[in-house]
Amino acid sequence: MDPDYLQDEVGELEAAYHDGLITKDELLSAGGEEFGHLVMEAPVLALRVADRFGGQRGRIPTCLNGGRNNLFIKGLDEADAQKIIDIYRGSDIVVPIFSGLRAALRRQMIINLYKSEMTVQCIAELVNVSERRVYQVLRRAVRDSERRLYQARQGKRSTPTSKSAQRGRVRHDPIFGELSWRKA
Repeated sequence: MDPDYLQDEVGELEAAYHDGLITKDELLSAGGEEFGHLVMEAPVLALRVADRFGGQRGRIPTCLNGGRNNLFIKGLDEADAQKIIDIYRGSDIVVPIFSGLRAALRRQMIINLYKSEMTVQCIAELVNVSERRVYQVLRRAVRDSERRLYQARQGKRSTPTSKSAQRGRVRHDPIFGELSWRKA
């Protein structure tokens, strides 16, 4: 095997799957029907292939010995390569990028880092996005949680307890659990 293609570190999708942030059903729906065969047989291998070869297409060889120069076979160990050959023998494969799953993981990471009291600038540098994007994600998270909170309270019809809350000056932030002020 060529060591240039081998990676010792676990990819972000594989780590998220092990942590329970991504389910097998989400992988099946995001991967499509063709890639779903590999997800059903070996979800961890599917994530490893997506992390290394996402967005590429190619033909899977019919046997392990004849496909030593194949990009997909070269980058995997023999057991994983044989499993892919058993599933896709001689057919073309398109490896999905899983951009939707990656974006959802990135949004969740931004929210978790902000909850841990990290500054927006540090979050932007760590996640490799702009500060503006961090603020967008946080605003959307607050708006979505307020919407869920409102829908949950529809049956109760509760009224705010303090006069300033009744006037709309103070609101309870459902994500961060603190009171925030807004202009009346």
